[in-house]
Amino acid sequence: MDELTKAATTLQSPRVTVHITREMAYNFDKMTQITKSVLGKLGCDGCHSGRVIDWVITQEFVANPKSLQVDEVFNGAGLRG
Repeated sequence: MDELTKAATTLQSPRVTVHITREMAYNFDKMTQITKSVLGKLGCDGCHSGRVIDWVITQEFVANPKSLQVDEVFNGAGLRG
């Protein structure tokens, strides 16, 4: 392995974690779009380039004390997916 390849390998983690909602996870079209976006941010929206994507499906909920409506908490930010 040459020095340039060794340096590039050292800088890039092979694992990437992406937090998604259940609604996203079970929708093929949305997962395709999300995957392409993630890969684009990693430098190539057409291939994984040796990366492993760990999908984390959110399983946190918050209940509104007034309406008792239960909503999914997305990525700890209170944003719904």
